[in-house]
Amino acid sequence: AAQTSALARRFTRLAPADQVTLLSDTFALAQAGELSMENWLTLVAQIPQVTGPARTALFDLAGTGFGFLDDALAGTPTQPLLHAAGRRVFAPELARLGWDERRGDDAQTLKLRGALIERLARFDDAPTIAQALRRFDADESGRAPLAASIRSQVMEAVGMHADRARFDRLMARFKAAG
Repeated sequence: AAQTSALARRFTRLAPADQVTLLSDTFALAQAGELSMENWLTLVAQIPQVTGPARTALFDLAGTGFGFLDDALAGTPTQPLLHAAGRRVFAPELARLGWDERRGDDAQTLKLRGALIERLARFDDAPTIAQALRRFDADESGRAPLAASIRSQVMEAVGMHADRARFDRLMARFKAAG
């Protein structure tokens, strides 16, 4: 426990490969019951302070872990707490990246942006849901076509949170798609 705590305190200063390995191994050990899941959540909370090349991979690993836990906790009183923790981790990163592609975005960044949208919609993040619905409406009207890198995630968010009229329009689009 002391070693885990010491590594967690130095997490942001570790080499990128060590950050990824520590986060991954901590989750695996928590799944096996060898560590508390709190150890993993402590590391996840530090990801926003990571500025090196592992940042995108760390957010991706965190998303995978949160997805696993969300499935495991589905329908339990703990699930809303997990969603709130996920919103605290992922919403600031989506705000930092923005919804629109930027010049110089690499493939990992494009993938991460879409994954953040999907994860936040799944975790009932109100601003993400509202933005997805606005972008769906703008795409549908032809005012602002959705970027390919976020199209499927926006559609998924709309499918999860649409009112009846939007849901019917979404289904019509799917049926008409080639």
